[in-house]
Amino acid sequence: MYEDSSLRWIEVDYPHMIELKEERLSGEPTRCKLERIKMDLTDRPARQRLLSEVSSRASSVLVLTEGVIPYLKVEEVAALADDLRTYISPIGTSSQTLALLR
Repeated sequence: MYEDSSLRWIEVDYPHMIELKEERLSGEPTRCKLERIKMDLTDRPARQRLLSEVSSRASSVLVLTEGVIPYLKVEEVAALADDLRTYISPIGTSSQTLALLR
């Protein structure tokens, strides 16, 4: 089983979803530094604070949004993409970074 104590995994979801995951997964061991954050990602000021904090503490960041995008309006997706470009340093070229946002 893969383990990496230097990997920091941050999961952000609605409060009720984080509570459900914590309840259902409470007995499962973590293989990295897991942090679950209760947040509505459409709350732009809160999201910007989180992205700023994460980017200040990490040398590399990978953002997975496939579970988020389908639930957002087009304008919310665009705002999220703008915030990611502003607060998270790109990995590789901009086209590679944009591929992560799709």
